[in-house]
Amino acid sequence: MSNGRKIQLRRALATGILFLIGCGNGGGSTSTTQTTQAAAPTVSTTAAQNGAVIVSLASAKAGATIYYTVDGSTPTTSSQIYEAPFLVASNLTVNAMAAAPGDTNSSVTSQAFAPNISSGALVWNDEFNNTTNANAEPNPAVWTYDTGAGGWGNEELEDYCGWNSSTSPCTTTAPNVYVGTDGYLHIVAEEPSAGVYTSARLKTEGLIRF
Repeated sequence: MSNGRKIQLRRALATGILFLIGCGNGGGSTSTTQTTQAAAPTVSTTAAQNGAVIVSLASAKAGATIYYTVDGSTPTTSSQIYEAPFLVASNLTVNAMAAAPGDTNSSVTSQAFAPNISSGALVWNDEFNNTTNANAEPNPAVWTYDTGAGGWGNEELEDYCGWNSSTSPCTTTAPNVYVGTDGYLHIVAEEPSAGVYTSARLKTEGLIRF
């Protein structure tokens, strides 16, 4: 080290404070961790009825959680978590942001909707149409199932079956749920053996929110 640096180091030690002083090439190195910002969510829509739309949010960042509001407020990590596309049938603004481990929160994506739908207008439906010559699956983009047994909180005896399930006691020869060629949704209770009961429970959970 030069005399100037020796003096500087001695003065630092004399005050009882330790400083790290670079000493030219090879004298030490420092590293910094760069933080990136999560990508802002994107908004896409598909048409429902009479001007209503189904809104989908997505993030380009793997593992990101999307938070959103529909009351015009700025979303935070305490806001509603996006879990499935949702129906918009009133005038509102969707604000959304993404949060991902190791990243700062994304900027806010904002999109306003003004469908101006009159009260009582039909905005979504499923008529369970079936144009085939055989029993058909309820729309898998909308409907999923609770399956299995266990009482469901109120001591139900049924073992619930999904579409085309062959897991015992379910059977494809006596299906519990299907869209018939008559254009109706059929939910059928069966007793495949003494004291054994099967049926079906449909839900939209994880697929669409209303």
